[in-house]
Amino acid sequence: MKKLLILLLMLSASTLLLAKAPLTLKTYYVQQYQVTEEMQDDKLTHEELKSLVQNQQKEIDTYIIELISNKEHTIKELTYNFTPEILQLNRKIHTNNALNNIEAVDRDTIAITTYHIKQNINDLLADVLSISDSLTTIEFNKQLNNILKKFQDAPGFMDESRYDEYYYSKSNDPITISIKHNLLDYKTAHTIFTNILTFFSKNQMKVHQAILLSKYQITTFNTYVNEFSSAQQINPTLAYIGLDSAKVVMILFILVSFLIFKYFLLFVTQFVLGIILKDKSDIEYVILKTKRIFTMFTLFLMFHILLLIYSGFILSERADHFISIIYVLIIAIMIYRLINTSIHVMSKHMQNRLRVRNEVINLSLKVANIFILSVAIMFILSIMGVNMTAILSGLGIGGVAVAFAAKDTIANFFGSISILLSDLFEQGDWIEVDGFEGTVVELGLRATTIRTFDNALIAIPNFKLADNGIKNWSRRSVGRRIRMHIGVTYGSDFEDIKKAIEDIRQMIKENPLIISDTVQSRYSHYLVKNEDLEGIKNTSLIYLDEFGASSINILIYCFSKSVVWNEWLEAKEDVMYKIADILKANNLEFAFPTMSIHLENKDREIID
Repeated sequence: MKKLLILLLMLSASTLLLAKAPLTLKTYYVQQYQVTEEMQDDKLTHEELKSLVQNQQKEIDTYIIELISNKEHTIKELTYNFTPEILQLNRKIHTNNALNNIEAVDRDTIAITTYHIKQNINDLLADVLSISDSLTTIEFNKQLNNILKKFQDAPGFMDESRYDEYYYSKSNDPITISIKHNLLDYKTAHTIFTNILTFFSKNQMKVHQAILLSKYQITTFNTYVNEFSSAQQINPTLAYIGLDSAKVVMILFILVSFLIFKYFLLFVTQFVLGIILKDKSDIEYVILKTKRIFTMFTLFLMFHILLLIYSGFILSERADHFISIIYVLIIAIMIYRLINTSIHVMSKHMQNRLRVRNEVINLSLKVANIFILSVAIMFILSIMGVNMTAILSGLGIGGVAVAFAAKDTIANFFGSISILLSDLFEQGDWIEVDGFEGTVVELGLRATTIRTFDNALIAIPNFKLADNGIKNWSRRSVGRRIRMHIGVTYGSDFEDIKKAIEDIRQMIKENPLIISDTVQSRYSHYLVKNEDLEGIKNTSLIYLDEFGASSINILIYCFSKSVVWNEWLEAKEDVMYKIADILKANNLEFAFPTMSIHLENKDREIID
């Protein structure tokens, strides 16, 4: 497994080398000189000039990677030294100074400066390529930064404004033409040198990967594939979409590799879970809960590598940041799923062996989830360039002062955290607390706002909510209680009463608006009772309850399927109508409060 992951990592990094055939420094100078000459055209619009600059930047980025990837070939070319040309020009300058040939001196001075810049480019590239490919990323970055610091202040630049007169001169004098040519040559060398420094400074990881993989000579594969006659025939067509034959072969190879990797990863996961978990249902549950996020990670990794192949491993800084953030999110979700799923599966076994309270497990899970979220946020902020050291230092230093100055605010803040962790209520819930009753509008950091049923808005500090008992009427998914007593007259026949009770029970059982059967929970949870967690009630009680003062009372106790108020009223109304029909069918009458007066005479006759 480890070797396979290393192979995939190397493969993604090796896409640095899938570019065009390597250029020589001399050829590249000629190309960039032509671009610089084109940029001097006064007829260029601002947009055209901007486009030329952007293309020039892209070309230098691609070319540097090519140079690094072809390390051995590049080092040989960098051994050339411009000292002979510089010495010869210095002698000419000395002679022309004596003859007072100012224009000739300017011409040769510009040329010498250009040679110094070219020498700096050679030395810079040679120093970077000389860094060992066995260094860690931190050590490599440290050495690279030292090299860049040395060349950032390197001599060899000049004040171009001194030679403005030559730019605008219309003279066809050979010396003037030579000066213009040398100025363009200087500008080209200066631009290339500046862009190289910028690239090394902003793309240290890419440079490190290119140097690490340069010894594998993967460009040989690229050249080999593109040299086929069939490849040369289709490459012009593929060029329209930024591809060539070598890239297509690599893309197909990646697709097949990831297809194999996916099934291999599934096989290894099942094997490892088979060792840890003995219950087959637990293994299937873990795979079911984690398979999707692992698939997402694999697909995104494949997409990332394919994107690198397509772009030649030259992605913009924003794209790199975006991809890094996506990786952080996917890995955070993956860890979240693994931890929660593992605890979920293992908790039922832990409770059989250890006396662990469910509340402790639940709290531990929430703390772990908050920690995962916090770490993910810190990584994302760090990727976005936020100085986390300064933020954490500021929180530590100012924490004490803030705690004394805003203790009520802090109490409310931690009260809101307590409410969120406890999951007491959410927006839209109907709650009752501290004598107030209404719908939750918003849970803020300081207070929770409630809209009462008489349409008033009340703000209750969060620490009071956390300290007081909260009655949440919305946390019920099935079952809203219907409770009533039906009184029948004392003159009723008990056989009729018994028959009516049986009929009412049957009516309640068959009523589509009343819940009487066992309700299947939507979730499987080992830590708390599902019915209590989701708010499911299906109790149905119909019994002869008591002999009242003026009636024989029958208890009706059941729950409507819907918890919505108007639907509950409809169910209750339906039950009442049907009860009335049942009593009528069984020769029973509703009792109403009555008073009987008994008079006793001497003959002990009772007169009503």
